[in-house]
Amino acid sequence: MHNLVLFSAERDKAITPLIFFNPEMIAEITDDHGQLAWYRIQPHHFRSTTFMQYKSILKHAGIIKPHRLGGISAKSYNPDNDIWELMI
Repeated sequence: MHNLVLFSAERDKAITPLIFFNPEMIAEITDDHGQLAWYRIQPHHFRSTTFMQYKSILKHAGIIKPHRLGGISAKSYNPDNDIWELMI
């Protein structure tokens, strides 16, 4: 998940926080320049729809391999355990 967010931020720094993180918490995870401050990001900052619904859609479409989620809720989510591996 970390790499997915980094890749997205390289392409569009403005929209990435809105896609991956809870909008009401973006101020907590960005610096004075609007850049993501990774040391501030905690599991509850992620949108549960990102790692649940997006991953499910991409798995069913055959775009990513069927790895388990990095947690079943935002509170238990661990992005380091959430593998998004492309089908080749």
